[in-house]
This record gives sequence, structure tokens and C-alpha cells, in this order.
Amino acid sequence: DKLNTARTFAENHPEFTSNVRALEAVQPRDLEASEIEVRIGATWIEPSDYQDFMQETLHTPWYLLQKEIQVKFSEVNGEWRITGKNADSPRNAFAYATYGTERANAYKILEDTLNLKDVRIYDKSVNENGDEIRVLNKKETMLASQKQDAMKAAFKDWIFKDQQRR
Repeated sequence: DKLNTARTFAENHPEFTSNVRALEAVQPRDLEASEIEVRIGATWIEPSDYQDFMQETLHTPWYLLQKEIQVKFSEVNGEWRITGKNADSPRNAFAYATYGTERANAYKILEDTLNLKDVRIYDKSVNENGDEIRVLNKKETMLASQKQDAMKAAFKDWIFKDQQRR
């Protein structure tokens, strides 16, 4: 930004050309795509790109993408949210088997992943006082964690696949 401003200013004031040369000398080189590590959940990636990833990877039906299942980012609290996480049919094997489980579908796992959270699956139980408590289900959590790792790997492949997106 400073370089562009300096160039504009130097057009009418040639005495500032040395400032332009100095700024050009310290500009970092452009990185190649292979030099950039992109983590799922990066806030500089547009929600529409995550929406495309979700649609292509989970084969989300187009009619659900129109109004129900959408990726949104809140600038206020810096959180990602996927609306309509349970709108897709349990018959969608990509959402409930390949990248998700019966207890945590792929939309829930994607939302946790975008927010840089580990997926946790809890069971409800009642303690000796009669209070309802949540107990971590280690088996289901491990399974969901494996699906989360698969989703992260799929995103790394997906993000660089399209030349324009790359």
C-alpha cells in the first residue's frame, strides 16, 4: 500500500522518486503456492471457498446450499458457523460415514475444524444426586477425531487443486 501511494505521489513530485526506489528494494518476493501452508479455519480464506469445499467434498445437495446449509463467519467474535448442520440426509455417506459419524456428522466436524477445535462426543448420564452430567465418550470421540483428520487432509488437497483458487 505504501509503495502504491509513493508511486502515485512521485508522479507529480519527482523529488520523491528515491522513496519509491527504497520501498521497491525492500518488497518481499511473491511466494509460490507450494511455499504457503493453508490450514482449514484460516480467517483470510473467504467463507465462499469453505462453502465450495463443503459442497464438493460432502456432496451437499444444491437445494440445501441455497438456504439451509451455509458457511458463515462472524467478524464480531471470530467464529465460523455452519447453519443447518442436520439438514442433510443420513443417507449421504460422505456426511455420515466418510467424513462424519452417526454421532457427529461432517458438518459438525467441519464447523469444529474451522474453529480450530477438537471434536468431542459426550453422553448424557445421571449422577448419584440425580443431576444430568455429560461424560466424554472416548470411542466415539476417537472415531470423530479420525474423520476430522481426514477432512483436514482433504482440504489440503482441495485448496491447491484448482489453479484459480491456488
